[in-house]
Amino acid sequence: MEQIPSNIRSTDEIPSEVPVSNRDMFISEDLLSLFPRLRPILHDEKIEAFFARQEEVANRWKHIFVTWGSICLVVVCALLILLSWRLSLAGLSIQFPVIVDYLAAGAGIAALAIQLFLAISRAHSRWLYARFATELTRLWKYQSFLDGNFLALLNAQAASFKKELTDRWTLFNARFKGGSGGMEDFMESSPFEVMFTRSIYSADDLYREIRKAYQTFRLDVQTSHLAYKNKTLETVDRLTDAAAKFSLLLSGLIAVIDACLVGAQAIGWIDVNEGTRGVRILIAALAGSALSFAVISAGVRVYRSAAAITEERERYRFKQLHLRRIGDQLRQVTDQNAALALMERAEILCTEELQEFLKALRHADYFF
Repeated sequence: MEQIPSNIRSTDEIPSEVPVSNRDMFISEDLLSLFPRLRPILHDEKIEAFFARQEEVANRWKHIFVTWGSICLVVVCALLILLSWRLSLAGLSIQFPVIVDYLAAGAGIAALAIQLFLAISRAHSRWLYARFATELTRLWKYQSFLDGNFLALLNAQAASFKKELTDRWTLFNARFKGGSGGMEDFMESSPFEVMFTRSIYSADDLYREIRKAYQTFRLDVQTSHLAYKNKTLETVDRLTDAAAKFSLLLSGLIAVIDACLVGAQAIGWIDVNEGTRGVRILIAALAGSALSFAVISAGVRVYRSAAAITEERERYRFKQLHLRRIGDQLRQVTDQNAALALMERAEILCTEELQEFLKALRHADYFF
């Protein structure tokens, strides 16, 4: 095992291309020290505690939904493949051992139990609602940077800003007390509405600090995260798409060969008698194989649909491209109104992306 140098306290300090999740919500002390005046808005225990709870819930229910849904999909595909072979071999009076029947029955009951569990536990709904809560909280935190009048209180006494922040957080947090209705309302609302009113910063030094923090923690972190996610999804998209297409193509080719043999048998090119039982077995095997590969192709496509792989990848790519453009423009502009307008565009884009995410995945399931 490779030894960690003595001057590095943990593996977390070793550079890695894998981005750390939620660096914009849980900002490290060394970065917070670069923005001492902004610490009250960048680091608030109540907001971070709420975000952490919802993040844990979202990850837990997503893991349950995806894991058990995938297992159920594999089981159903295996049962359909078994059925394909039963039908193909029925004409030859070939039967599977009794143990296979027992295993198939058990697998079918298990698949039904998994679907009932996912439905009763509402794993899918709980995952999406918790993810909605985390991402809306992220939006709320960074949309506050648009309100120069609000953040101007940072130049006043700390207690004044703390009270205003607490009051605003209480009003915002109240929307989550109503259950999933808030998520449905959000999905149907206009993405061009932000939660804070844009207003000019009266103090130039505070504005420059806010702008730098927004660029660092909002735009840079988001584009880095999106680039990594898009790269990961690209691999999954390519592999699953190739598997679905190859298995369907293979199914078609085997079906054509099988049809040719059946046709040759029908017109008498192949004599069917006791001496040609091997040919009949070959025809049955080809039929079973063709159906099996067709089932595999369908199963992979169901998985791709349930995970919304294509939609996710396209959304990540679109958001990354536009946030990078906004970041480049923000570095160049000098006018405060223009800078705040760019920041508002970024928040509108993030709001729209969250809506598209929820719409794409609210109907995702692992049923055929």
